[in-house]
Formats: sequence, structure tokens, C-alpha cells
Amino acid sequence: MEGLKEKTVRGISWSLAEQFGLQGLRLVIGIILARILDPADYGLIGMIAVFFAVAQVFIDGGFSISYIQKKEVNAEDANTVFYTNLLTSILVYAALWFSAPAIARFYSQPQLVDLTRVLSVVLIINSFNIIQVARLTRDVDFRRKTLISLAATVGSGLLGIISALKGLGVWSLVIQQIAGRLFTTVFFWITSRWRPGFIFSSASFKKMFSFGAWALASNLLRTIFDNIYTLTIGRMFPVAQVGYYTKAQQFQLLASQNLVSAIGAVSFPVLSKLQGDIVQLTAAMRKFMRSSLFFILPLLITLLITARPFTLIFLTEKWAPMIPLLQLLCLVGILYPVHMVNVQALTGSGKIRQGFVAELIKNGMRIANIVIMSRYSVMHIVAGEVAVSTLSLFVNTAYIKKHIGYGLLKQLNDMRELITGGVAAALAGRIVITLSSSDWIDLIAASITVVAVFYLFQYLFNRALFNELWGFRKLYVRK
Repeated sequence: MEGLKEKTVRGISWSLAEQFGLQGLRLVIGIILARILDPADYGLIGMIAVFFAVAQVFIDGGFSISYIQKKEVNAEDANTVFYTNLLTSILVYAALWFSAPAIARFYSQPQLVDLTRVLSVVLIINSFNIIQVARLTRDVDFRRKTLISLAATVGSGLLGIISALKGLGVWSLVIQQIAGRLFTTVFFWITSRWRPGFIFSSASFKKMFSFGAWALASNLLRTIFDNIYTLTIGRMFPVAQVGYYTKAQQFQLLASQNLVSAIGAVSFPVLSKLQGDIVQLTAAMRKFMRSSLFFILPLLITLLITARPFTLIFLTEKWAPMIPLLQLLCLVGILYPVHMVNVQALTGSGKIRQGFVAELIKNGMRIANIVIMSRYSVMHIVAGEVAVSTLSLFVNTAYIKKHIGYGLLKQLNDMRELITGGVAAALAGRIVITLSSSDWIDLIAASITVVAVFYLFQYLFNRALFNELWGFRKLYVRK
């Protein structure tokens, strides 16, 4: 039987394949659409994104996390989660339908009424595949998920581009999102053997809800405040500013969160299985953080250093106001792997109440940032988020230190070669840019320099990590 280590390696391999493939596809599709569409089109979608994100948290209700985290599950659990999510999605869809005029008035954008009502259908579509995804995640089996995600991204991206070329404007983005969700759901149902039965267990509902309720509360807070800047910018600044911010965030996520999520999708079920074993849990946290930063740091540093030539070459001058926002968001993204692993370790260990309190503290800092910085500019808001994200490290790691003794100082010590290599790579890339006057040369030469310096540094001073990752590769190939 395949052990946890082998399943983890295989899961990470397929999850990384998914995210690298998706990154490439989304980057190409995003660039093409950005060249055709206006920043205001992205701004309109960004304005309502927060409502959909919050709605999705309510629909899930913490049940999928509870299903994955639970040591033993049965058919009653799966069917109960499925029907609960389906019913909730219909109710939430109805709520958004009737709330659409209020959302439009909040932003003073009348076209948001139709956009909200049409795009809300993705919530119902998503509810049909939640168990299929949860079952694959629980089993650390990401091969099918990878292939489906890639196929859905290609299909929906092509429809979005065709729609944009036909002059549909913001509706091309709506078509792209709905098509992507629909393709994903259809593919999951075609390839999965699981089908819902006529089973609903109130006992299963109560048991999972007792855990999931705290996950719901934590995720709700996290989702609201992850999108609170978009909400604030949309309310207080022109719609194009929302477009600049959301597009900058999109590119940052392509280089950071989406990649880290590949490891994060595997790390949560693994950390959950290790709950109660402090030694192995600490070792797993260390491994996930170091592996994530090994991949994410050169990508984000490259994007930070080459933000200007990248934007001007691929997106054209109309997106130039996005550049400083993208650079600041890259700094936020660098910290994401550390946040993710600490939060998942806490949740996976069943410390869901502590996670909720941590979210309250962190989001209190975000509110303070908004109150202070929104009086100035969007750039001030994003700069404040860099400070908030840094301070949040102390909050997340404080609970983990209390739980297993693996606090911030120990974590930073385990990452010192990665951090030092990142600083050296950034300095080298910056020097290259100062010596050139061509955007293309800046982009190519600086990118090569950053990646080369970072990995050379790791090869010379962090050989153990290289050997560890190479060992993972051999294990995967053998299987």
C-alpha cells in the first residue's frame, strides 16, 4: 500500500503540474484579454468578486474542510455534504439575485445588476463538484484534478478571447468564468464514479458542522478581508483603479498563491493526518514551507524586479498605473507560504477556535489600514497591506509556538538560506536593469539573472534542500 510520504510526493507532483500548467495558460489568456479589454472591464468584475467569494464560503459552510479533516468518512458524510451545499447554493443564488440592485447602488454602477445576476450561476455550478474535489484532496490524488483543470482553462479561455474579439467587453469575462466552472463540473462527473444517493444524516450534519462552523467563521473572515481592499477601492475610487488593482493581484497570484496552493492542497490533508504527533507535524511544516519558498521566491522576485518592462511589453502603456501596485503585492506574496502552512497546521490539528481568534486579530489590523490609508490613494492602501502581512506573521506563528513549540524565530532560522539567496538575487537583478535601456533586455536579462543567482546560492549554501527535493523526484519516478 502506498504510504503517506509516497502519496504526498505524488500529490505534490501532480498539483505542481496543475499549477505550473494553469499559470502558463492563465498568463497567456490574461495577457491576450488585457490587451483587448479596458481596465474598467476588469474593475466591474472585481467589484462583485468579493460578494461571490463570500457567497462561496457560505455555500461550503466549512463542510468540505470538515470532510477532508475527518479521520474516517462514509457515504452518509459525502451525501450530507453534497445536499447541504447544493441547497445552500440555491438559497445564496436567490439572495444575490435580489441583492443585485443594492450592490449596483453601493458602487454607483448600474450595469452591475445584470452582471451580478448572470455571474451568480457559477455558485450553483460549483456545488455539484465539491465532493469529487474533496474526495480527491482527502486521498492526496491530484492527477484527475490536474487534467480537468487544464482542459477547463483552455476551453473557457478560448471562449473568453473569442467573445472579447467580438466586442462583448466585460461580458467576455463573464462567459469565461461560467464556461470554466461548467467545463470543470461536467468533466468531474464524467470521470468520477461517485454519485449522490438519497441519503441525508442529521447526525453526520451535526458532527461535521460542529467543526465546520469554526472553519466557516474563520474562512468567512479571511475571505471578506482578503477582498476588503477591492471593496474599498471600488467604493472610493474610479472603476479603472479597481481594474489596475485586480489585474496586479491576478499576476501576483499567478506567481505566488496559485503555486503555493499546489503544495497547500496537499499539505492540509497531510498535516491533518499528522495531528497529535508534534515531531512529525513540525518536520512536515518545515518541509512544506521550505519547498514552497524554494519555488516561489525566484518567481516573485523576478516579477517585482521586471514589473515595468513586463507590463509595458505585454499589456501596453494603458496598464502602466498597475506597476507600483504589482511590485508591492509581490512583497505580500513572498510571505504567503509561511502564512499558509501555519494556518493549515493549526486547522489540521483541530485548533479551529484559535484560528478564528487569529483571523480576528489580523483583520483588525486590515481595518486600521483601510481607515488610515484610504484617505490617500490605492498605492497607500497596498503599501499598508505589506505592513499588515508582516505583522500577521507574529500572530500566526504565536499560536503554532504555543501548540507545538515551532515559533517565528525557529521558522526564520530554517528559511535563512532561502531569504538570503532571495535578497542576493533581487540585488543582482536590479543591477542588470540599471545597466540597460531596453524593456526587452531588462525583462530577459534580469529574469535570467534573478533565477540563476537564487538557485546558485541554494546550490552552494543550501545543498540539503536540493538533495531533499531530488530525493522526492526519485521517489516519485520509482512509483
